[in-house]
Amino acid sequence: MTPFTPCAPTSEERPFGEANSNTGIYIDMGVALQSGSSRTNDAQARSSTGPNTIEKKNRKKRAAKVQSPDEPKRLKIPREVDLFFTKFLRKPIFKEFHGSKSVCSTLFVNIEGFPISYDNFFASFKSRGEIGDEVMDSLIQTFNLEAKTSCQIKPFIKKFCSTLRFTNKLLVSPEVFDPVSCKTEFDRVNSEESLWKKDLLFFPTIKSNHWVIVCMNSLFERTHFFDPCGTIQENSQQQIVHKLVSNYNLLCKLSNKLFKNVFNFKLQAVGHYPTNCLMHDSGHYLPLYMDNFEGKVMKSFSTENVPKQRMISAYRLFKSTPNKIKEEDLPTSQ
Repeated sequence: MTPFTPCAPTSEERPFGEANSNTGIYIDMGVALQSGSSRTNDAQARSSTGPNTIEKKNRKKRAAKVQSPDEPKRLKIPREVDLFFTKFLRKPIFKEFHGSKSVCSTLFVNIEGFPISYDNFFASFKSRGEIGDEVMDSLIQTFNLEAKTSCQIKPFIKKFCSTLRFTNKLLVSPEVFDPVSCKTEFDRVNSEESLWKKDLLFFPTIKSNHWVIVCMNSLFERTHFFDPCGTIQENSQQQIVHKLVSNYNLLCKLSNKLFKNVFNFKLQAVGHYPTNCLMHDSGHYLPLYMDNFEGKVMKSFSTENVPKQRMISAYRLFKSTPNKIKEEDLPTSQ
């Protein structure tokens, strides 16, 4: 993802935008490489994006050289990040009184039509705060916007993450799933993002009081389940994935694009990947998983960096270009 300008690293430190770029946790993709690329419909493809062209590009991505593992480096918090966190997140600075309660409805972030009040921003990014739905959806919007840029850099891995609301619409029993409830949004996003061309699709949700995320991996025709707390049992993972791929595959069939038959994607463990038993940190792991998973490997990152990542994520979200709220637009602190 595109970082802001970090401080110069020492031999023991690396700026957060460059952290862990060479580390990897390998998974056995031998079986996946033998899998075919069955399609869900017989729509005619254009010469530039036909199945042969797409498969040729995918072979190059699958064969991309994996760099040698390296130990995760400690993150260094740039001065501007520390100043931002101290000013806005050490303690609440905007207060409004409604009856006996002190609340703040001041709009603090507004990205792509996903607004966040200062109260929700503070609750998500303060020390030991849990990321709320609104904040997660805004983080997803920035991830998707940045993914469009980063996929232009080799190995051209194209990623996209669904919103929590859309994911939860898919997480119902296939017997009662109503595609009409999702088709309008699916068609809109597909027309804007060309979902059928994406290599990795991510679907976040909350299970057992913490955040988890499912990945549909079109490169290797597999699905993966990432659980930051490591508490979701395998049978529960399979149930979640079954609902998701069954209902998503139905939407794909109703489109006129060459989607792969994701229903045939097998659930595959990614081996060991960074986790943490602290539920309040689970939401901060999801962007790290999406950033660091490339279909073949999960680049390693240190769990000790997560509290610092919390600070960095808060700064980046507020300072991101699509955020319509600027610091000079905020009211005077009380």
